[in-house]
Amino acid sequence: IRTIHARIGEPRHQTTLELLTLLLALAIWGTSHIESGLVLLGDNAAALQTALHLKSKPTLGQLTRELAWRKARQGLRFTVGHLPSELNTRSDSLSRLSAPEAADFPDELRGATERQE
Repeated sequence: IRTIHARIGEPRHQTTLELLTLLLALAIWGTSHIESGLVLLGDNAAALQTALHLKSKPTLGQLTRELAWRKARQGLRFTVGHLPSELNTRSDSLSRLSAPEAADFPDELRGATERQE
């Protein structure tokens, strides 16, 4: 993903990609839940803290600014919650599609494949 300088499958870009996923979730569902707000669960504490406080390292700045702008402009209401990795089995299985070693996927994810951009 060139704009945010992150590569899928590289551990050092995990927080960037998790914050991007959070931003995309808000872009898709955030405005339809203005009244009730959303609770976003994830296992990457750094991405969750960034979304909650809108403060980040310079490497996450572009995503943080976009999130802050959408929150202010669209009136997004959300909070975040930490879901420990050991309880986040489906998402973790999907994130391992780009891992070099074979992964054990839950039955509902067996047909998933990595898409190259």
